[in-house]
Amino acid sequence: MSGTPMRLILTQEVTGLGGPGDVVEAAGGYGRNYLVPRGLAMQWSRGAEKQIDLIKRARSVREIRGLDDARDTASRLASLDVRLQTRAGGGGRLFGSVSPADIAAAVKAAGGPELDRRRIEIKNPIKTVGAHQVTVRLHPEVTAALDVLVTGVWEVCGGIPPCLRPAPEVATGGCTMAACIVAWPPAVAWPPAVAWPPAVAWPPAPSSSAQVVQGQ
Repeated sequence: MSGTPMRLILTQEVTGLGGPGDVVEAAGGYGRNYLVPRGLAMQWSRGAEKQIDLIKRARSVREIRGLDDARDTASRLASLDVRLQTRAGGGGRLFGSVSPADIAAAVKAAGGPELDRRRIEIKNPIKTVGAHQVTVRLHPEVTAALDVLVTGVWEVCGGIPPCLRPAPEVATGGCTMAACIVAWPPAVAWPPAVAWPPAVAWPPAPSSSAQVVQGQ
């Protein structure tokens, strides 16, 4: 059964379980369907147990070599202006929430390093526009706090006259909702007061030059 505990040897760091070389127990479905296929762990066996020392030695070498890099990355993250745009409704509430993958993409777009989304921890779900802070685990000894500014996307609606409103409300049409607070374009009658067809005689009267030619 998927809920039956499964004994695993971690090959990568996994939040809440441990680091490379650790022997852990996880739900069978989680182990078979996620950890093992993604290369984060291998199923424990007496043969596999012989690899634990090798995995742990490689882990130690990586950590020693990566500590300075992790500190440099933390400094880069602290200096970034990370902004993320997403669909929002009335009151600044988002439609859905911001995911670690969204934040990783925003960091890269801001000129920052490419982050593993699994190392980004969102303590409280981000469901509103505004400033938020998340944690990035760069190394067992280095954790960076990352500030993210979330803004809502607004679009021009299809009403008459059109106005600005949160993107998901655009499809409703009209301008009767409280969110429609900005006239677009400002102080312009809609539709414009233009007579159609224009007051022009048709066909046009012949010009004097044309009359001369006819008289010759």
